[in-house]
Amino acid sequence: MFLRLAHSQNYVAISPGNNQVASQPAMECIPLVMEPESGFYGDPVVVLDFQSLYPSMIIAYNLCFCTCLGKVSPSRENTLGVTSYLPDPHILRDLKDQIFLAPNGAMYVPPKVSRGILPRLLEEILSTRIMVKQAMKKLAPSQQVLYRDTRKCYLLC
Repeated sequence: MFLRLAHSQNYVAISPGNNQVASQPAMECIPLVMEPESGFYGDPVVVLDFQSLYPSMIIAYNLCFCTCLGKVSPSRENTLGVTSYLPDPHILRDLKDQIFLAPNGAMYVPPKVSRGILPRLLEEILSTRIMVKQAMKKLAPSQQVLYRDTRKCYLLC
């Protein structure tokens, strides 16, 4: 799905070699995943839908390889995975008040400038999921059996 959408936007997926993968920079940030502790809580508990937390953030902040302008750093060359690139200084100057700055120092253009491929894909998946759930509500229980596998497919995404 991702490659189909990327290709429609004139992007071509690279195929890095083993040496390139081994020599790329290490991850700077690791997502925190906390397991719930069972027990009685006397104070209110906030329930978050972690299944859609990351997709929601990717959509809201337009996080994608194609919207990333690089990191705020004194060096002129940036690396994204195994690819090196030079950000256009004119774009940085023109968009300086609109750029989203992530906690790790990466800069992203807003959706009104360029909509990312990953946010588009996630919106498509989530809207399809909602559409399937709504269609399931309209079916008789005997008909729902036919659509359960499709629904599970979108719910697991």
